[in-house]
Amino acid sequence: MWVAGGEKKPYVARELFAAGFVSCWSQLNPSHQEQLVRSLVNAFSSPNIPPEILATLLNLVHVGRRRFPWFSDF
Repeated sequence: MWVAGGEKKPYVARELFAAGFVSCWSQLNPSHQEQLVRSLVNAFSSPNIPPEILATLLNLVHVGRRRFPWFSDF
């Protein structure tokens, strides 16, 4: 992600992704929440996950654990 001054700030994108996830999670019905959790588990178990995607998902789990008690299951 590029910001004013031409500096690259990838951590901003990770934080925005996590914030977007938190804001949308409560809008999902339980079936879609379960499907999303399964997708996250599959992504974490993939041997081909790119490091930047892994970092983004790990940040998501960190944010989720603070926001949702059940997220500790990850």
